[in-house]
Amino acid sequence: MIHREFTRPSQSARYPELMPVDKRTTVLLVAADPDGLSQAESYLVARGLRVITSSSLDAVGALLLRYQPAVAVLDAGVAGFELADLVDLRLPQPPVLFHSVRDKPRLHAAIQQQLVSS
Repeated sequence: MIHREFTRPSQSARYPELMPVDKRTTVLLVAADPDGLSQAESYLVARGLRVITSSSLDAVGALLLRYQPAVAVLDAGVAGFELADLVDLRLPQPPVLFHSVRDKPRLHAAIQQQLVSS
């Protein structure tokens, strides 16, 4: 399982806990394809989003609690119905998009649309 957090580099990069967190621009990406996940992550970070990634559903509950993302994206390679079991009333419940991480421009547009409508 891979779990990483990426933001644009800043003066606080040595001390990430000091970086301001804007939950309105935090996105959780869950995809079984590590290459697609990494490429989507880089693409979205370059466009100003804070991206939390996971290659497995096992960590999703903890990631939702810790980062409280504005939106969660599940790639087609991940069993989305399992996420419904993890997201219960005790966890923050962001909108969930089912979208391929390989189609980066459309993924970014879908996330932006969701962020604007929230």
